[in-house]
Amino acid sequence: MAREVAGIVRVMQILADEELAEGGRAIAAPITRDGAMVGAVARAGPAYRLSLERLHTVAPRVIEAAAPLASIWPAHVNAKGFTS
Repeated sequence: MAREVAGIVRVMQILADEELAEGGRAIAAPITRDGAMVGAVARAGPAYRLSLERLHTVAPRVIEAAAPLASIWPAHVNAKGFTS
């Protein structure tokens, strides 16, 4: 999983096409602070409403939304704290 997260940070987005939930799609971009992933911004919905073409269209906006959050993200909060 660490390798997958490192890949996400390098690419700056990840697309899920019914991989986590049948009939669901999502696009996400990491929120990074000091080179580490501390959170993410995502857009998700049912596949019948969120086509792959639409996901690729909104991807730049998701990435743009994640970028400024790093500067206001609390230093003591990271992605590891959200896992169970």
